[in-house]
Amino acid sequence: MSAFTNYTDILSCRRSSSDFTWVSRDFSPSHSNVTAPNKTDHNRIHQDVLRSPRIQKIIQEISAEHSVPFKTVELKVSATLKEIGYTHQLAVIRGLAFVLVKILKKILNGIYVNETHLKKIKLEMKNNPVIFLPSHRSYADFILMAYVAFHYEIELPCVAAGMDFQSMWLMGQLLRDTHAFFMRRSFGDDKLYKAVFDEYVQTLVISGDLPIEFFIEGTRSRSAKSLLPKFGMLSMSLAPLLEEHVSDITIVPVNLSYDRTLEESLFSFELLGVPKPKETTSGLLKALHMLDEKYGNVYINFCKPFSAKVYLKNIPSQLSPITDLAFTVVDRQQRSCVVSCFNLISMVLTNHLLVNDEPLYLKQLVSDVSWLRSVMQELSVSTVFAIANVLNAIEEAIHLHKSLVKLSNESALQLVPVDLALSCINKSRLKGHELTDETMLISLPVFTLQHYVNPCLYFLVNMALITTVLQSNRDTSYFTWDFVFQKFQFLRRILAFEFIFYKKKEEEDFLEALKKLELLNMIEEQEDGRLCPGNHFKLQALLCNLFYPFLSSYLCTMKCLPNVCSDWQSQGTIVKKAQAEIEAELVRGNLLHPYSLSIELIQSCLKSLQNMGLLLMSKMNGFVRYKVARTTLLNIISQLEGLIIRPVEKCNDARANVKRLMTFTGKQAKL
Repeated sequence: MSAFTNYTDILSCRRSSSDFTWVSRDFSPSHSNVTAPNKTDHNRIHQDVLRSPRIQKIIQEISAEHSVPFKTVELKVSATLKEIGYTHQLAVIRGLAFVLVKILKKILNGIYVNETHLKKIKLEMKNNPVIFLPSHRSYADFILMAYVAFHYEIELPCVAAGMDFQSMWLMGQLLRDTHAFFMRRSFGDDKLYKAVFDEYVQTLVISGDLPIEFFIEGTRSRSAKSLLPKFGMLSMSLAPLLEEHVSDITIVPVNLSYDRTLEESLFSFELLGVPKPKETTSGLLKALHMLDEKYGNVYINFCKPFSAKVYLKNIPSQLSPITDLAFTVVDRQQRSCVVSCFNLISMVLTNHLLVNDEPLYLKQLVSDVSWLRSVMQELSVSTVFAIANVLNAIEEAIHLHKSLVKLSNESALQLVPVDLALSCINKSRLKGHELTDETMLISLPVFTLQHYVNPCLYFLVNMALITTVLQSNRDTSYFTWDFVFQKFQFLRRILAFEFIFYKKKEEEDFLEALKKLELLNMIEEQEDGRLCPGNHFKLQALLCNLFYPFLSSYLCTMKCLPNVCSDWQSQGTIVKKAQAEIEAELVRGNLLHPYSLSIELIQSCLKSLQNMGLLLMSKMNGFVRYKVARTTLLNIISQLEGLIIRPVEKCNDARANVKRLMTFTGKQAKL
């Protein structure tokens, strides 16, 4: 960990001293706003919400509108606040901390925290509210955030949690006692609930002295890529500043990176269309077998805090302040991602599976990971292993992920087949097409591998789009700046719901990507401004191959739409038929990567087409239906088809790779 001089393993001290002494120590935590009137008194928070002029007014309106007594509506508000609100029980916090530290020491090697910014935040936590905005990759995120706060003696944040957790026996109350407040997934047309929840959040900001925490992505990312930000909670939280009820708010983006994600297998199933299991206490108990596994390290990077007041003041008037701030937060989260050795192994192995039917031997793996690490360092990406210890880092990473990869007796890296009875899947509840068992068993390990590729794509996506444009026109020696930028814009528009692209930064992102491509000898700019490809062919091929499953899935989805959506169809029907067609194309050898089957890719493609006006939406009898704008879509298909780079294969038969991916010998997939 020598590369991480600012990171401290906060588990190491727990391995050499008493956990009971630690959790029972005198706990005098820092509060975010010592001038707040209510401190941690959650009952006062409730009373402030109930007596606020806004809530009193809406109670009167609903009482008059529905001809019910004022007191009846007021009691409903009180019940809603009881459903929403957090409570504070220090004894519960101490007890859970004791149990949690035992579990974390068992399953993790370390929790590495970037202390520099966190200590600065703690010193400055006095004068105004603080909002922590972590990335969301696992249920462990909010648990680890609470653990870090307890470790550094910062008052546990009030954290927004889904109503699913509130209904869990015992767990719901434990979460509430440790400062969780609960929100419904959808407010619908319930204007009373919306007003009460909005007022509750604003009161936490104005009158409370605890930090606030919520996930700006709204839900966990199953793919390990950042999701487009949601604006509801952020708008509620910043309203007191915009309305000058508080002098300022400190915003703290946080990135949590995992060597191994607890839910990796579950996410692969969900992306293939298997619905997630409902959150229940019994389900949690059944999942305790995961505690017998090892998950390596977690890296928690507290980004540099910034003043919301100063930030919003400097936003040009034509831009939405909430939107701009939300995209900035997600960008800073992604930029602070820590890339592990297994992330690089996953990229190397994914690329190898696409282009080579020979085994990937350990010697070649060490060489490729070392090379790729140097590329990432040129891009100022944080990696967590020293160049002198690449072999050791690879062996440790393979051991950590032994359920996914292994070294053969000949030291060749192989994917481990899934040992699972697929008959246990309730096929009546599938969100996608009923894939064959063969396809499922081959796809599951590939999806899990892709889970560790995806966090790295943030650093590569804009360079990859430009490289794709250049490589798709290989017969052309020189390109005008305008031509490349136009194609770059087209691809970003297509992938607008797949990656986080902020329209106002499009040209800035393009210029930054050009500089990086020049730095890596992948592009050369002539004196007259024209662009020509460089000679870093290995990296050019890698970038095109890494983004191939995304573009190929989108193209296949688009091609099937004219037939599927010749008349109005539900999204569920479209997703199932698109996934069925992708499976058929994989079997035929026209597609080469099983990740193209992801229903998240298909859904993102549909959102993009709808946003571009190519997929028309209509509500009929309460149901949403879609119909394709056929002529315009065919033009988009033609453009995208000309930009997709099929991986260069080192085999005689163009279909040999996909046959290798989709063929079994017994239960072993030939991956």
